[in-house]
Amino acid sequence: MEDGFFLIEAPTPVVLTAIKELNTPRYPHMKRIFETYGPNPERKIDRWDSNLFKLDETKIGLKGSPTRVKATFTPSRKFEGEMLEGSLMNMTRNLVVRLKERQIL
Repeated sequence: MEDGFFLIEAPTPVVLTAIKELNTPRYPHMKRIFETYGPNPERKIDRWDSNLFKLDETKIGLKGSPTRVKATFTPSRKFEGEMLEGSLMNMTRNLVVRLKERQIL
């Protein structure tokens, strides 16, 4: 997140996805890159892989997935949202009435 982080814990198996609109990457200036890595070409860069987490490679990634995604899309809006106003009791009452009118409840 822009102002911090959001921690999510989930038992495995779990599916994690991210969309390209999630964040706009900011590329560092060359000066910062050199300050970070310095003159030492042997500087170790951490690499996370299945061995680090002791995962069975046949059960992760594209090869381990039992599903295949043919396409993704963002559904179009069918109607505009409606903001309810008033006290909590009145908003709750109005919400229930509207849901019953639409035969959702």
